[in-house]
Amino acid sequence: MTTRPPHEAMPSRRLFLGGVLGSLALAACSVPGSRDSSSGSGSGGSEGMAGALAVTAFGGTTQEIYNKIVYGPFGQEHGTRVTEVTLQSDDALARMLAQKGSPEIDMFQFSGGQESSAKAQGLSTDIGDLGVDVDSQFVDPDGQWAAVAVIPEGIVYDTEQISEAPTSYRDFLRPEYRGHIAFPNITSGYGVDFLVMLAYAYGGSETDIDPGFEALAEIAAHAQIFQSAAEMQTLFSQGGVWLMPYDSSNAFRTAEAGLPVAFATPEEGSPANLITHVIADGSPNVSTAQAVVQAALQPDAQAQLAEQLRWIPVNPDTELSGEVADEVPVGQEALDGLNMLDREAIAEQRPEWTERFNREIATL
Repeated sequence: MTTRPPHEAMPSRRLFLGGVLGSLALAACSVPGSRDSSSGSGSGGSEGMAGALAVTAFGGTTQEIYNKIVYGPFGQEHGTRVTEVTLQSDDALARMLAQKGSPEIDMFQFSGGQESSAKAQGLSTDIGDLGVDVDSQFVDPDGQWAAVAVIPEGIVYDTEQISEAPTSYRDFLRPEYRGHIAFPNITSGYGVDFLVMLAYAYGGSETDIDPGFEALAEIAAHAQIFQSAAEMQTLFSQGGVWLMPYDSSNAFRTAEAGLPVAFATPEEGSPANLITHVIADGSPNVSTAQAVVQAALQPDAQAQLAEQLRWIPVNPDTELSGEVADEVPVGQEALDGLNMLDREAIAEQRPEWTERFNREIATL
């Protein structure tokens, strides 16, 4: 077993979804790309709550489900009109920076470690009392962000083309897969994590990234680079892509759509992709945003997110049942199966990595 730095936990088994996936083989306001997700009038929320709140969301099915479980019910209960602005994490961070000091969006949702960058640039404010006990890995020690769920990353593969599950990130360099690989752009958190895990696979780390770039250059010469999860099903359905680094949640939804894909956890570990909320510094609706985070962390909401998205709950008091309980770990079992990358080190170097990626990888 590979020795890992102290901040990382090696998985003791293939993470959840091995069984299920193996067996399966915004227009209500003027903000572009936004939608109203509540029946509140916006004229005034319930006591202590704002009448309107602007938040970011990931788009697609994930946004629809998160709205149904979190934003929609919150808006209806408190009379708050929650407006969702569809932005992927990097675009959301750029918007947050552009609005520094006078935010038009109250709360941002991230999935690629951008919460560390937001904190470092002074863009965030106190996330507040979460109302539940969560492990320290899931909340900023200075109270600037909180995770509401975790998605394990690994390898998604076509079971009709690959009969034996991949076991390592080194498998992306196997000659029989040339021309049949897709991987995310480094503008995506998944693309960054793929680079880091390739570095680990070849003796590097977050602070020794050269082995990752060397491996990625060899892969990129015979691979497709894609931008977002929205392209995942199309890439697999066209038949040319057999292998990609991504997450278990999207693998689950792709399999549910009828495509022959499965998820595998490589021996180098399964990076923990935290789904986080960050409240913009200067927002006039901080207490309302804090209440939304509390709502997302309640056991019922956590259980619904696990059932419909296969996200790992961060609230250890969440109770799951049936096949979801068999597939989604909770509490210490979940912690034991996650690889916690050094997000602060990644955030510090990410601009340099992006420039290098554009210079050395994107042009291949």
